[in-house]
Amino acid sequence: MAEYTNASTALVAAGQNLPLTETPICGSPCIVHREGAGIVTLRGLTNQCRARYFVEFTGNVAIPTGGTVGAISVALTINGEPVNSAIAIVTPAAVENYFNVSVSAFVDVPRGCCVTVALKNTSAQAIDVANANLIVTRQAWRKEKSMGMKAMRDLRDMLCDELDKIATKRDMNPGDLETVHKLTDTIKNIDKIEILEDEGYSNSAEWRADVRGSYGRNDRRGEHYVRGHYSRDDGRESMMRKMEEIMRDATGEQREIIRRAMDELRNA
Repeated sequence: MAEYTNASTALVAAGQNLPLTETPICGSPCIVHREGAGIVTLRGLTNQCRARYFVEFTGNVAIPTGGTVGAISVALTINGEPVNSAIAIVTPAAVENYFNVSVSAFVDVPRGCCVTVALKNTSAQAIDVANANLIVTRQAWRKEKSMGMKAMRDLRDMLCDELDKIATKRDMNPGDLETVHKLTDTIKNIDKIEILEDEGYSNSAEWRADVRGSYGRNDRRGEHYVRGHYSRDDGRESMMRKMEEIMRDATGEQREIIRRAMDELRNA
């Protein structure tokens, strides 16, 4: 997400874009803006056919002193063209009579391409714009109708259930540890696929960073979750202690299986 504002009252000429002078929240490399410019560039960095963004503007508009009382309007533009569904029109009764306006639109950017968005004064005269705020949010592409992705999410939930069952066992054996290794590895791979489907990361380092530490049914970005009294961190520490106890009595191949499983948990 990125947020751009103009805290002062800006006089915007007819047909011109509102300058955005502050950046309270700096977005990802997918969203580009030069301080003071009115244009924001959205990049199609995705593995899907397109990247989707949600653009929303809010602010107050008025006819400046010396202007002509009548209808005034602003609009979100895509590549310089006003979006018909994102035009706000107000008719102040007098100059300096401010109206609060809000417009928004979804913007799809083809993969590998760039699209510009801006807030344009579409009135026939100059207007004052105050308390301007433009927010751009990258949307996740969820193929909810895709049976393949649904099946993978269902499989992931089943694997998490099996992992929870093992974590609550009093005694663990090398076979359990080998199962843990396979379960966590499969869960991580499903997470990687879902992140690529949802957010279209083109840089593998980005999704590797997001996937790190993200196994758990309701934890797709490394956040804590609790199922009964078992949280991911508590369960992982308990499992690590059990593995260390087993390793002390294990030999040869068993120690290697335990070591691999412990490495998986450390990196999960």
